[in-house]
Amino acid sequence: MSSLPIWMPPASSCHPGCRWLDLAVGYSWLGYVPVPLGQDKKPSVKWAAFHARRPTWGELYGFPWADTRGLAFVTGAPHSLVIVDADDLETWVWLQGRFRVVRGVKTRRGGHAHFSHPKHGLVANRSGDRAVVLRGVMRLDVKGLGGMATGPYSIHPSGHVYEPIGDWTFPVQQLPPLPDEIADAATELPLPRATPLPLPFPDRPTDPERSLENYLRKAGGIPPEGSGSDEAVFRAAAWAKANAPGLAERSFVDAIRREQPKFDPRWIRAKWKSAKGSG
Repeated sequence: MSSLPIWMPPASSCHPGCRWLDLAVGYSWLGYVPVPLGQDKKPSVKWAAFHARRPTWGELYGFPWADTRGLAFVTGAPHSLVIVDADDLETWVWLQGRFRVVRGVKTRRGGHAHFSHPKHGLVANRSGDRAVVLRGVMRLDVKGLGGMATGPYSIHPSGHVYEPIGDWTFPVQQLPPLPDEIADAATELPLPRATPLPLPFPDRPTDPERSLENYLRKAGGIPPEGSGSDEAVFRAAAWAKANAPGLAERSFVDAIRREQPKFDPRWIRAKWKSAKGSG
């Protein structure tokens, strides 16, 4: 049974493609980087840039959702995500029994287990002849830096629908870390402990959405309800009004809900309006 606030709206509820867009926005709030898939289960957009950065909301809304047949998640250290692919039922059952798998996707023959990226080192993609082999027989594909794995509700060319399993109510960053046994076999480029993974896209002060993201990161994010969230959201709104004047109300609401997906958008908008003219 899956605990899933991210659900697929009924086809009759909106225009073609909006169901996938709604799903992608929900995944984004949880910290995933979703990319649309076409009929052949291949990305329908150029996604190389997303190895190291998230798509902007403008890019996300501009993807060709009308022709989408599924979603994939970009993996790797920049997104705090590693996905382990068990390609057959025996390996999938063994993987779940051996390690703590709290979230994943049931595939046609096996399953995907989602883990957070280790704090140190750089997990690479491992598949085919380079797959991770445990206990001498259990072969696992590992989706690390520059990798991609299919998400829930996606439709395989055979007609199979990928099924969500586990708890989908918390952010990617709170997933259990990739088990050491797998990480040791898949990590190829160790990094110094004090060195963060460099990104090829520098901060852009003229980008109001990026400026707000930087502010929230430096401020330590938005705490849960009852732990100072009221003051933190108001302070973020006041800062944005003074330092990111081009930021739209909707972008502010989306940014806060990426931090705390359960917050009521109406409450966030009220904080935005109450901070009007604040410095």
